[in-house]
Amino acid sequence: MTSQNTGRIVSGIIVGIIFLLLLGLTWLLVLNPAQADHAGLGNSVDVLATASALQTTNQQQEIQATATAQAEEWKKTVEEKESDLRHVRQEGQSQVLELQARLDTLQQDIEQTRRSITGIQQQIEALQQAIQTDAETYRQDLAALENEMTQVEQTLETRLSEINLALQNARAALAARQPTPPPAAVSPDDSSSDSDDKSDSSRAEKEDEDAKEKEDKKDKDEHDD
Repeated sequence: MTSQNTGRIVSGIIVGIIFLLLLGLTWLLVLNPAQADHAGLGNSVDVLATASALQTTNQQQEIQATATAQAEEWKKTVEEKESDLRHVRQEGQSQVLELQARLDTLQQDIEQTRRSITGIQQQIEALQQAIQTDAETYRQDLAALENEMTQVEQTLETRLSEINLALQNARAALAARQPTPPPAAVSPDDSSSDSDDKSDSSRAEKEDEDAKEKEDKKDKDEHDD
């Protein structure tokens, strides 16, 4: 813009000089027409040529100044665009680096989560295996306990059968030891004696039953122990 203003000022000065020269030439022609015929014509041609050359030069300078100013503006615009482009590239590179860092962090988190899941799955499998092992052990222990209970029941039944047989033998032996009284007339005393004998027999049977119950209880206590 400064170059354009300078060109305009110079152009104005040149136009003013040409105007003054033309004014002076006209004045000479008016004062001395005879002398100024030949010289004035040549001077007029020289002045017009000089003015034309100066005007052409001024136009060239103005065009050059305008072109220079335009070139400066374009250069400035190009530099600004290049600066903006570098800034955009830097921002883009920074964003790419930031995204890459986030991606790396995310991949690390994913890998750590995958390892954690694998560890949890291994723990679950180990726990399932332990539960299956314990269940199998419990089944085996239960089967052994049921077998043992069956054997104990069989032993108890055998023992009870032996005890019942022993009681029956004892009763038979006791009955065999008692003498058979001869038949006689029944008297009040004899009736009383028979009643006593029956009472003794009932008492003996009750004692045998009590002894059997005690024996059964003893065997049961031994089995429980």
